[in-house]
Amino acid sequence: MTDFEISPAQRDLEALAKEFARRRLAPQARSAERALGPPEGLGEAFSSLELALVAVPESLGGMGEPLLTAALVEQALAEGDLGLVLALGAPADAPVAVAAAVPDAAAARRLMAPCALCLAADVRLGPGPRLDGRVTGVPGAGRHGILTWARGEGRGWLVRVEPDAPGRRVRPLRAAMGLRAAELSDVELEEAAIDPEAAWPVTAAQLARAAAVQRLLGAARLVGVGRAALAEAVAYASRRRAFGEVIARHQGVGFLLADMWVALEEAWALVWLACAGGWDDEGFVRRAEDAWALARRAAGAVTSDAVGVLGGAGYMADAPVEKFFRDAHTYGSLVGAWDPGVLAAQAPPWTP
Repeated sequence: MTDFEISPAQRDLEALAKEFARRRLAPQARSAERALGPPEGLGEAFSSLELALVAVPESLGGMGEPLLTAALVEQALAEGDLGLVLALGAPADAPVAVAAAVPDAAAARRLMAPCALCLAADVRLGPGPRLDGRVTGVPGAGRHGILTWARGEGRGWLVRVEPDAPGRRVRPLRAAMGLRAAELSDVELEEAAIDPEAAWPVTAAQLARAAAVQRLLGAARLVGVGRAALAEAVAYASRRRAFGEVIARHQGVGFLLADMWVALEEAWALVWLACAGGWDDEGFVRRAEDAWALARRAAGAVTSDAVGVLGGAGYMADAPVEKFFRDAHTYGSLVGAWDPGVLAAQAPPWTP
């Protein structure tokens, strides 16, 4: 039976993440969106908290907390602003994915340095070693290294590309909808030289596990965005008056708010369930996929309903719900491209 109680350490780390989101992320969300990037010093302030390493084993330099702790932290940060979380490189993704996929401790430490994990890639590893191909939708690509995957020598590889690697070219994506502060870019690699120790062979199952970790933490972030949107909708419905009483007391609005809460709790329960067995559990990849699918659907519906609760005001930049709506749908499409099932299906050319 799954235990739905969190430990005192988890509660403290979640509170730390919520405080950072409240003080540093939410107040700067709009200005960062206009500037198409994070404010100066935000990355250093976040790094000082060491929250990216909460679920990394102590043997690899982390805190050794359960995977659920990372989900709690990511959910709390996303309530502040998802775009800025990604602008920081979604810093928990790479170290946790490496810990889950790379059994060799020395190799894991080499690959675990701060970088953005992006598995939407068509990259080939050649002699040198050098990389050719493209990595799509990389957050903060101009400032962060990239951890991605490549094919070469008849197998799959996790590879790390430094931001100053020769042959690496960043092409910023037009920020038309959401996540404008995340600095999303495509990265083209043309005979890009990498350190030989920055590549590690992985099986399809190991790569699928890394992708599942990212989707699971992504599900937690979407729940966070949904909860932020729900909080705004509840606050508005509790003060907006119509026909002599606040609109939250009208059944049409009150029932809708209740349905929004239920949808998010359902999604969070699947995140919790996927975290419960850890990444070594036999059914981890499938449970992470289920959590991602439900969180993506719930966040899309809840943020859309939040706009509806506010009515015409919900479409205006004066209220944050329109940004939650844009960010949730954009992130769903972005991470939706990183499918562990597709990665696992590519097993035959690799090591079994």
